[in-house]
Amino acid sequence: MGRYGALCKNLTEIFHCICILAFYKYATDFCWFLSLTTETYWPLTLRNSELPHDLLLEFDVDPITSNLTKCTILDTLVLKEGIKSVQLTYEDLVNISDKRWKPDFDPKVQLVYPQAFNTSSIVDRLLRREPIPEAPINNPRFRYLVLSKEVCHPQIPSSHRYNIVVVVKSSIANSQQRQEFRRIYHPYTNSNGRLLLGLRIGLVFSVGTPRSQQDNIFQRGEHQVQLTSSGGNFLNPNDLHRITVQFEEEKSKYDDLIVGEYEDTYFNLTTKSHYSFTWAATFCRRSRPTMLFVDDDMPFSVKHLARVVRSLPRRTRSTFLHGRIYTNTGVFRFEDGVSIPKWNVLKAEVPWPAYQTYAVGYFLLASFEHVERLALAMLFTQKFPVEDAWIGVVAFKLDLTMRPAREIFDWRLILTKMKHNLPSVPSWVFM
Repeated sequence: MGRYGALCKNLTEIFHCICILAFYKYATDFCWFLSLTTETYWPLTLRNSELPHDLLLEFDVDPITSNLTKCTILDTLVLKEGIKSVQLTYEDLVNISDKRWKPDFDPKVQLVYPQAFNTSSIVDRLLRREPIPEAPINNPRFRYLVLSKEVCHPQIPSSHRYNIVVVVKSSIANSQQRQEFRRIYHPYTNSNGRLLLGLRIGLVFSVGTPRSQQDNIFQRGEHQVQLTSSGGNFLNPNDLHRITVQFEEEKSKYDDLIVGEYEDTYFNLTTKSHYSFTWAATFCRRSRPTMLFVDDDMPFSVKHLARVVRSLPRRTRSTFLHGRIYTNTGVFRFEDGVSIPKWNVLKAEVPWPAYQTYAVGYFLLASFEHVERLALAMLFTQKFPVEDAWIGVVAFKLDLTMRPAREIFDWRLILTKMKHNLPSVPSWVFM
């Protein structure tokens, strides 16, 4: 009887331990849910409930705040010769040839980039419904021709249950790559996806509209560029017609598309990124998920993603801004030096001779807190076509630090091990 009693006691203790562990898991999941469902004021408002969905930034310009001093930079931090110890404006920087810049010029030069006010302060003012010094330099209106019904739809409550949302920035011509993404990730994402470590994951594709001009010629300042790669090979009447027909069929069949009213070309990648961040910050506010932005040649491991996000505390998750980091990479010009036409930028777009820190566009893990601030700051940062370097400028103006993905990911596990037919970057780029 003594042995039996001891056995019962042991079993009771084991049962209690199981109950405690189960309660802990439930409480952890519940706390995760609570931490992601706090809505705050957002200055981008939905103007209509029917398609197309128009977003408009609400703001007031105060004549008093408009007199605030714009950022400048001392020439000693920029020039390697001809120094006069004077403050330089953005217009001054544009007129300084690349050869006159110091190789190690101060990164704070990015604060002078239009608009040259304190961008973080402007974002804070917008979130507090306070007047700002100037209207945004970029269009404060966004038009979405299609919104995903699966993920973060304003009228479908069940579409707001995700802890992680993946935005695949996809060329409108890449219907086969989108289809392969659907095949690979269908078991783990959206309404029919199973939980991964207790997390729900949503996945959408961010695209624009077919180009109206029926060729691959683009005007870049005084220069004409013929785009022969990166989708330029599809910019002809026959392919554009085919792509348009295919895309209409795709829109009618799938509910995972976000379609912005902009022409989907390589030179509009910056606009695509702006639409993607704005969609996330505006329509995913109920759940405030961790965001992953990838290109459609980035077949990531959804299981490793879930493992990383689940294993880290909320404080760490709130600071996510991780990717493949580049720094001090030279710009390409039309006028002189090394020229790669699709990557060339004008002096009026990028006056400095080298990009500072940025995350390469094919992979960026970001906290919702950072996404919403970046989305607003993008309105006040003059666009140029190299979208990942542009996002790097926006982040710098907000004093946000971009960090290497390898700090939180195992670089060998970032890419999926599942068989697929997608083009892909090699895993070693994340070393």
